[in-house]
Amino acid sequence: MRPDAVPRDVLEKLIDAAVQAPNHRLTRPWRFWVLTGEAREELGEVMAEAARSGLDTSAGDDVGVVLDRERAKPLRAPAIFVVGIDQEPSDPVLSMENVEAGAAAIQNLLLAAHAMGLAAIWRTGASVYSPSVKRHFGLGDEDVLLGFVYVGYPAVTPPEVERTAMGKVEWWDGRRP
Repeated sequence: MRPDAVPRDVLEKLIDAAVQAPNHRLTRPWRFWVLTGEAREELGEVMAEAARSGLDTSAGDDVGVVLDRERAKPLRAPAIFVVGIDQEPSDPVLSMENVEAGAAAIQNLLLAAHAMGLAAIWRTGASVYSPSVKRHFGLGDEDVLLGFVYVGYPAVTPPEVERTAMGKVEWWDGRRP
C-alpha cells in the first residue's frame, strides 16, 4: 500500500458499511478502533512486547529481528481498523453469534473498501490472542479481538485470484439423497 493518508470521511464510510452487517437480536456487538499516524507506532510497540513474552530464545530466535518485525506490522498501511467483540460469557450461543456478526462487519468493510478502489486486507496472528494487546484496546479476557484490517491506496494492481465457480455445494430438493 502507498503511504498516502486515507481521508477521515472515507474511513467513516467504511465503518458505515461495516455496521450494516446482520446481527442476531440486533446486539451490534462490534467495537472499532481506527488507527492512523503515531497510533500505529504505539500498537507496534504493544505487539512487540506481546511477542517478546512468547519468544523461545532457545530455538534460536533473533529477538531484535522478531521484535522489529512486530513493530513494523502496523506501519504496512496508513490506516488500520481494529475490530473487537464484546462477549456474553453466560450465553455461549449469543457469544458465537456475536463473533459471526463481527466477521460479517469486517466482510462489509472489506467489500466497501475494494468497491471504493482502496486496498484492504484482514490480518490476525498471535497478537489477536494476546491479553496485553486486548487490554490495550480495553477488551476483557472474555472479549474477542477479531483482527486488524489494513486499509490504504494500492501500490500495485493485485493479481487476479482464480476462484472455483461454486465451491463445495450440495443441492437437496425434497428428500435427502
